Amino acid sequence: MKLSVLHELALSRVVEGWKRGSIARNPEYQRGRAWSTDQQRMLVDSALRGYPLPRFYFSAQNTTDPLGNQANTFEVIDGLQRIVAFTDFLEDRWELLDPTANRGRFPRAVADAPAPWAGCRFSELAPEDQQRLLDLQLPVVIVESFDSPDELRDLFIRLQAGTALTRQQIRDAWPGAMSEYIERIAGKLSRRGRFPFLSSLDRRGSRRDDEDELDDQFHDGRQTAAQLMRLFLDRKRGSGIGSVGVRALDDLYHSETDFDGRGELAAEFERVLRYVEFVVDDRAPRTTGGSKAKVQKLRLFGLFLALADLSASPNLRVDRELEKVAAAFWNADWRRASADMRVGKITSRGTIAAHARWFLDEVVASAGLAALDPRRTFAPADREAIWAKSGGACGLCGEPLSVADCEFDHIVAWIKGGPTSVENGRAVHRTCNRRQGEGRDEVAA
Repeated sequence: MKLSVLHELALSRVVEGWKRGSIARNPEYQRGRAWSTDQQRMLVDSALRGYPLPRFYFSAQNTTDPLGNQANTFEVIDGLQRIVAFTDFLEDRWELLDPTANRGRFPRAVADAPAPWAGCRFSELAPEDQQRLLDLQLPVVIVESFDSPDELRDLFIRLQAGTALTRQQIRDAWPGAMSEYIERIAGKLSRRGRFPFLSSLDRRGSRRDDEDELDDQFHDGRQTAAQLMRLFLDRKRGSGIGSVGVRALDDLYHSETDFDGRGELAAEFERVLRYVEFVVDDRAPRTTGGSKAKVQKLRLFGLFLALADLSASPNLRVDRELEKVAAAFWNADWRRASADMRVGKITSRGTIAAHARWFLDEVVASAGLAALDPRRTFAPADREAIWAKSGGACGLCGEPLSVADCEFDHIVAWIKGGPTSVENGRAVHRTCNRRQGEGRDEVAA
């Protein structure tokens, strides 16, 4: 195989060759369109920001047209998705992202930087930006000759064989304070974190984006720490229980670039982690093999949310109640929990919320915590009285309320010391109740 020296070809020339067919893919081993529109948008945004682009690899093919004339064509070995993205943009098929409206996709410094192309299609760009993109010099390596088509396939495979970064590794590299804080909490490579239990969970029912073995023993722990931080901040800021999936975690790292890892929020977060650590590590029972029992991630979410709420209760010293919580946690009938709930993806808000409600009803309530009303749910007579005082209006939004769409909610949350009484109860819409905090205090009519 003979590789030519590195060429620089104008983007306009490459796109024109692709549209004309003089640059083409080999369908025997090259996939078709594979990138999402957002991936394409980010490529063009990178080009307009002057970020360097990876090399393109073409192979020269001598072909004969129907008239017997020799023609030079080029087969794309690597760079097909980038060519398709640039072509689509030049044909006005979509507009670029606006960093100010999509801050979760950009670091704060990038989102705040001037981007006159934001939200524009190609035809809407300023003339100087259009020309700058068309003149962009793409680095291209051309295979001028080869012994057999198998050589090209081998080169294609080798170019694609690099192990892609996992989503968590990409987050680790994101600029800002959150990545540094999560690494300090959970560890990285040979550096042990402050809460090693985060890396010793039972991973059944969960997965990461890349299941390959990693040298970094704390990789999954950082993802778990980020998920707990996402839940913690959402609850603290009144957003209820949210998703802890890929986009939610990406947004955490992107939007919290100035997070104060030594401030009050961080201190409260770590205090709850210490409570969790006591339950799942210090008080973990031994298995028949002698090792500590491991906790599944969804159960960890329920425990963390409950302890976070309990720690905010003004009438409860959580540190004095942890033995009770630990006993209730490890004695809970988790098999019945799985049977009681239709569990979907464990990172979805609905699954986490359902599990958190079950956890409150079956685990926290059974712990008999001193400052909490031992009665978790409203009695039938209480419900009738609460309905009567509601006047048929939702206690949250004030709109008309029907019995069929009614749930009974604690005004002061039960987990924060609110009594299960008529005076502390209100009738609310199911949707309103979930919107205020994913229904953590409701009892359906």
